[in-house]
Amino acid sequence: MRASLLAFLRLSCVASLGVSCLLLIGCATDPSKLDEKKSYFDGGSLRSPEPTTIVLTGRVLKSQGRVDEAEYVLRRVIADHPKFPPGYAELAELLLKDSRTNEAIILLQRGVVEVPTSALLRNDLGMCFVVTEDFSAAADEFTRARELDRGDAAFTANLAMVRALQGHYDESVRLYSEVIPVAEAHGNVAVLAEARGDLERAESDRAIASNIMK
Repeated sequence: MRASLLAFLRLSCVASLGVSCLLLIGCATDPSKLDEKKSYFDGGSLRSPEPTTIVLTGRVLKSQGRVDEAEYVLRRVIADHPKFPPGYAELAELLLKDSRTNEAIILLQRGVVEVPTSALLRNDLGMCFVVTEDFSAAADEFTRARELDRGDAAFTANLAMVRALQGHYDESVRLYSEVIPVAEAHGNVAVLAEARGDLERAESDRAIASNIMK
């Protein structure tokens, strides 16, 4: 696979991590419940902050370029709330952006053990496998995510993407067609086929898409 395409896929995967995660909303903290001597974020015991608030704090720190602090905060929320999928998803995104893909995979595999019913974590793990070009493992994770949450079109689209990258074009078209118009499905498969160097298939799918849109 061309290096430029792999870089594109990598960026796409980072952007897609946590795609089905609910908006995390911070909650107000009662000052009377805070530990005056040591805050949670300085290593103190967890008191009033909810895990959603802590994850949001990690996200803010990450956006400010304070990666080490963000990682510390997110690892703490995972340690204190191991059944909270957004904690794993947010930290995995940080690790992936920092080119620590193997660490992200190990983290998400741990999360899947803790929360085996989380479609979010299965999907994010699949994205990490796309980055490492382990398309078979990615397909397994996207399939499981789709089984766990049929209502999220992203999981079906991700499975369609990886099937095309494996060369299973007809299956990819079928899957894409479940969530987007057929012409767009063929257009997507054309791009992915070209990425694999299969120019004949890419041309064929582009022609089909063009005829449908006439």
